Amino acid sequence: MIEAPAFVRRRFRERFPGAEGWFYPLHTPNVLLTPEDGRFEVYAYLNRAGGYGCLLTAHPDPAAAATHLEPVTRALARAGAGYVEALVPLAHQEALSAFLAQGFVAGALYPAMRADGDGFHDYAVLSRSSERIDFRGVAVEPPLQPYLDCYVSAWASTHLPTSSEVAS
Repeated sequence: MIEAPAFVRRRFRERFPGAEGWFYPLHTPNVLLTPEDGRFEVYAYLNRAGGYGCLLTAHPDPAAAATHLEPVTRALARAGAGYVEALVPLAHQEALSAFLAQGFVAGALYPAMRADGDGFHDYAVLSRSSERIDFRGVAVEPPLQPYLDCYVSAWASTHLPTSSEVAS
């Protein structure tokens, strides 16, 4: 993990010219994760104070790095990001499958979010927490309750055993 924000931003601009506005309202990459052999680079945002990270993109191909999600998320967790999210193009089925296989939960869908080449593309926000999320005692505004109920249901179906699994 390379935590040198100016270097990471410069490297990101070299790898992805013209991509400055990609992550609004998300974050600008400030961390670069890469294996020792350097065969891929993962650009992320790490907020130690907030305890979260955001996987932004990878070079040379995000799909190539998707098979290495476990060590990437472990490295971010060791750096203090107990919660990690990613914005994944809905058309990239292999990447979505890799995230779901690593315990990420779908939390939002953004139809026609970003214009790219041949038109507008849909994206999904996926997240994973290495820490127990505790909603007890949290006051939820009524308009947000359906979203929270859906997220809790998706999280439970991903991480809690079914009754048939418990019985066996």
